[in-house]
Amino acid sequence: MTELPQLDVYRPRYHFTAPAGWINDPNGLIQWNGKYHLFYQHYPFAPHWGPMHWGHAVSDDLVHWQHLPVALRPAPARVEGDMSGIFSGSAVDDNGVLTLVYTWFRDPKVHKGVPAEVQCIATSTDGINFAQYDDNPVVSVVPSAATAGFRDPKVWKDSDGLWKMALGSGHEGKGKVLLYSSPDLRTWTYLGVLCEGDGTNGAMWECPNLFPLGEKHVLLVSVNERGIKQGTRYMVGTFRDNRFYVETQGETDFGPDFYAAQVLTDAQGRVIMIGWMDRWGAQHPTEQDGWAGAMSLARELFLLPDGRLGSRPVAEVAGLRAGEPYRLENFVVVNGEDMPPQATGTSLEIAVEFEIEHATAREIGLEVRRSPLGDEKAVIRYDKVTGLLTLDRSRVGRGDGGCFSAPYVSQPGLTLKLRIFVDSSSVEVFTEDGQLAGSACIYPADRESVGVRLFASGGQVLVRSLKVWTLADAGING
Repeated sequence: MTELPQLDVYRPRYHFTAPAGWINDPNGLIQWNGKYHLFYQHYPFAPHWGPMHWGHAVSDDLVHWQHLPVALRPAPARVEGDMSGIFSGSAVDDNGVLTLVYTWFRDPKVHKGVPAEVQCIATSTDGINFAQYDDNPVVSVVPSAATAGFRDPKVWKDSDGLWKMALGSGHEGKGKVLLYSSPDLRTWTYLGVLCEGDGTNGAMWECPNLFPLGEKHVLLVSVNERGIKQGTRYMVGTFRDNRFYVETQGETDFGPDFYAAQVLTDAQGRVIMIGWMDRWGAQHPTEQDGWAGAMSLARELFLLPDGRLGSRPVAEVAGLRAGEPYRLENFVVVNGEDMPPQATGTSLEIAVEFEIEHATAREIGLEVRRSPLGDEKAVIRYDKVTGLLTLDRSRVGRGDGGCFSAPYVSQPGLTLKLRIFVDSSSVEVFTEDGQLAGSACIYPADRESVGVRLFASGGQVLVRSLKVWTLADAGING
């Protein structure tokens, strides 16, 4: 193994990161005055969590981002160690005024006798400079049903002409989303509990998003159970009379690194989701280079025929493809097949179609970021017997390991089509039909871990097609 030098080798080429410091939740995702705006939880001064700011970037295509000045900053610390800051929230267009609605967190160790979390607003007419509302906070009374958190406002203009706000909370071991209404974003009325869990899906629900999709509504919530069980859950159902009624639910991403997802509906009518591609408590080998945390690819959401939530990368991602792909069609893989150098690398899109119905191999899949001897690699595999699609980073080098699986519902006669995105420190895998998405951070230690290998364990499989593109640098993280 040839160890990587101590350089910024893990900086993504096309996934968004801050110029320096720490990032977590995406905030304020909106298309305003023709541009996509991404705000995000940010500590600019060190590669770890600290008093939260709102970082800010804009894009014309959800792929190429331009960094802008920090949009929101916390008040100066009262004492050393004061962790008060600007927590998560959302953005709306209020008659041409870009309005941020966010949680102001006051460190209870320092600010005693006041609610730790209240809701505030800030406004901008140029999309760059933001002024705090003089009479903040706009929501400061915590309902009795919110004993475990009171944060992350998601605001939208409802069909009744009023602004609505969903807030994340919990009570007595059950996650909850609270609902408010306002005529002007400044005076808010509590309407009650929008939706609550049963105690098996999180004691506190963070970062709620409620939005229409097709003939239904979808509610997203993020769950962090003592740093162990983490992820963003979706619920598909009906929103009426200020309540959300769940019909179908599941995970938005089966990988370990997708959290605090936020959604916008753009001018084309697409519902687009971006998540924090990381997790609480993770190891960050990037700290040596002064940064930590990245955003997922932007994903378009849709409903599957069976009512579940589906997702795919936005079409604009194809604009990163650097020339024609390496291409093969209708070839049989027995045991393993290494790809030639032109189909390897650290910045790739891979589209592969396996004929699984007649495969004699039990497990089929790909290895990416593979070292020459195969001792370091990330593995995507499908098990015909169990029906599980797995993203395995247990032998990937530095950072956290683990295997992460989800059932893939295939139909007789159909193939397994995968799209896999490899970046300097991540892998995202999607089934072409939108059923599954899985995201994982990876930190290979060997500079020669650039290989791609197809495999079939205990038999063979027909690969109907394979395309591998090298992806260009999006020019946002240098």
